[in-house]
Amino acid sequence: MVIPAFAQESTLDNATNQLEKQIIQDNLETLDSKILDIEDKMKETIILSDEIQNQNFELNQRIEKMEKNYEVLSDVSNTFGANTPTWIIAFATLIASFVTVAAFVRQNKNAKIQNDIAIEQNLVSKQNIEYQGILEIMKIFNDDKNAEKRNTLYEMLRKNTLYLDNGEFASKELQYIGASVRGTFDVFGKLIKDNYVNKEQFLSMYCGSVIRMYKVLRKHIETQRQTRGENHLAENFEQIFNDSITYWKNHFPDAPEPEPY
Repeated sequence: MVIPAFAQESTLDNATNQLEKQIIQDNLETLDSKILDIEDKMKETIILSDEIQNQNFELNQRIEKMEKNYEVLSDVSNTFGANTPTWIIAFATLIASFVTVAAFVRQNKNAKIQNDIAIEQNLVSKQNIEYQGILEIMKIFNDDKNAEKRNTLYEMLRKNTLYLDNGEFASKELQYIGASVRGTFDVFGKLIKDNYVNKEQFLSMYCGSVIRMYKVLRKHIETQRQTRGENHLAENFEQIFNDSITYWKNHFPDAPEPEPY
């Protein structure tokens, strides 16, 4: 599995970058393990469903057999009429009771089992969606073109050539790059908001990158909100930035806050 290229985010080989790279390594191993767990649970659910079908088939056969016996005794009772021996009536009544109880038990047992299976399938499906989502984010984040765009923004900011005095990007090329990166991180936030990506997993891997990039683009976002009147611009990006700040402070209280410089 490809490791997210945090080293490309900064030319400074500082403690923050080293910490992030170690976090990524640890979480990738955990992610691989959890994906295998999901696959195992899906297999177990299929096996359990097959076992339930076999049990239902056997139970249905037994109930059908009891129903046939009851029909035979009913025919005998009809033949004897009022002279039907008491033991036949009692036996037929007993079989009828067994059939009723067995059908009731089968119905309730099946309902509970099917409900349990549905809950487990929903849980597995949700986990699978979340982990597939984080894998897609990793592909996007590790894409060479996307990494190059982020590096360009970092470099221009360090040289103080990213923005004009009015808060706009210094060139049309930078405007395109900045809008593209902003949109990518905003999509990440939207995926988390809509539960397609596990937020805790995402933050454990990318909180540092989110913090640095939002600091790079904050001036652009605030300018665009003011000049265009779009107060909701990049709101999902802003939300994961705030979440990332909280996550960093809670998990790395002694580490310096990530900076783009």
